[in-house]
Amino acid sequence: MSLKNISLIYEKLLSFLLIFLVIFIPYREVISTFTSPKVKLIPDIMILITFALYMIKSRFRIKLNLTDIFYAGFLILAFISTIFINNVGIKSYLIETRSIFIYYIVYFMLRHTNLDNRFYRIFSKGIIYNAIILSFLSFIEKITSKTLLFPSAWTKSIVYADNYLRVYGMFNNPNTFGAYLLFSIIIIFYLQRVISLKVNKIFYVFTLATLALTASRSSMIALGFFILVCFFIVDKMLMVRTFAATIIMAAAVMFIVNTLSVYYPKFADNINEKINMQINTKPKSSAVDRFTELSNPEIISKSKTDGRIFSVTKGIAIFKENPILGTGFGTYGDAASLIISPEQYGKYEIAEGFYADNEYIKVLVETGIVGTLVYILFLLSIIMNHRQNKLKVLSCLILGFLGMFYNIFEVQILSFLFWVMLTLPESKEFAIKG
Repeated sequence: MSLKNISLIYEKLLSFLLIFLVIFIPYREVISTFTSPKVKLIPDIMILITFALYMIKSRFRIKLNLTDIFYAGFLILAFISTIFINNVGIKSYLIETRSIFIYYIVYFMLRHTNLDNRFYRIFSKGIIYNAIILSFLSFIEKITSKTLLFPSAWTKSIVYADNYLRVYGMFNNPNTFGAYLLFSIIIIFYLQRVISLKVNKIFYVFTLATLALTASRSSMIALGFFILVCFFIVDKMLMVRTFAATIIMAAAVMFIVNTLSVYYPKFADNINEKINMQINTKPKSSAVDRFTELSNPEIISKSKTDGRIFSVTKGIAIFKENPILGTGFGTYGDAASLIISPEQYGKYEIAEGFYADNEYIKVLVETGIVGTLVYILFLLSIIMNHRQNKLKVLSCLILGFLGMFYNIFEVQILSFLFWVMLTLPESKEFAIKG
């Protein structure tokens, strides 16, 4: 087979891969729940097959930029820390590396592949229709209090009563769902300007309403920041048409959904007992409650015990004992530590299943000062690579903000959409002058 034919097959496979991923990943959790956890490996296998074709068609010649070099350097330092210094084991290293690196491969391929506007129109439809479907399912989830079209095992696994008011979506995680909606909005808004994409207002109305129903504070703050900045770098009339009236309609949809959830006649008895409340005529607004509870002493106390404050304070304490190269991958609240419980958890009084939910403290603890400095260079180099495009720089800043609340590159849908965002067609409109 000639290289020309291989190149054509590669481009078609890459196009199919991207459309498959944007549709499949949001349903990955629910599919694996009813089939097998092994289905989660399907995207990995497809990415590696596509990358193998890329290597063949490029004759195994890899063009690296500073971002690639810094990221490789970070992974090498983590390997030294994990295997040679802390003797954590190769399995933990491989699990964590796979988790944070697999979608970077997609980014690498996209950087070296020219996909036309026709593809991005198809890709955008995948995002739009999927987001609308997921939003509609979340409305049903909210109205029926997770008793219809929502796995009962997921409902029973919710520990905190207040979280019953939040929509989890097919991700089984309201924060992941919120991040997905956030970057879906950013990508579609960008393509709307760059390739003159026509977007039905239902997309924005549903995604904004659903984002509020997830009560994901970080994603709502990030979206607010995105809208505010866009007022200064994008046509203000477009912003008014896109978001001003849409926000009002989204609020109306959210109010209707909240109200219907109060009057839903089949409100599950087990949920009534668990959240210890009576059905009343006043709809609950978990989004508002989530912001007001930030000043609640009880919530702050819980955060210090096993929440995000605990994650940071405990992480700093461990870092002080391992300051140079850290404790290694799979040792502090990352994807690998959820599969292989770290031995040091007993020493530091950390509960099994602990998750850092903070990219920066995780990196600091696991790779120390040296690894963190290289990681910072990696993040800065991403911004420098795309510094000529204001919306892409804004996307980088938003992801950086989310890093305080997520292990950002382990959240696969977030990682995937972010890397795709950085490789979307360029537009002179967003070029930084000067």
